[in-house]
Amino acid sequence: KKDGAVIRESAETDRVSYYTSIHTYNMFNTCNTWAAGALEAAGTGVDSGGIVLASQLYTEAKKKGTVIKKDE
Repeated sequence: KKDGAVIRESAETDRVSYYTSIHTYNMFNTCNTWAAGALEAAGTGVDSGGIVLASQLYTEAKKKGTVIKKDE
């Protein structure tokens, strides 16, 4: 356990951990979908419906506020 969560697997360096979850990952339910859902739950006005790709998340998020991006 780490911070009350159950760790399923952890790398030797302890920099990567995988936690148990009720959520599943597939091509229609990605980390971008989860991030959009978190933004939606936080009341930002982001609609998480249909977001799968990072570009979709970026497009939806920039409608709701100012995007600050570091130039490289």
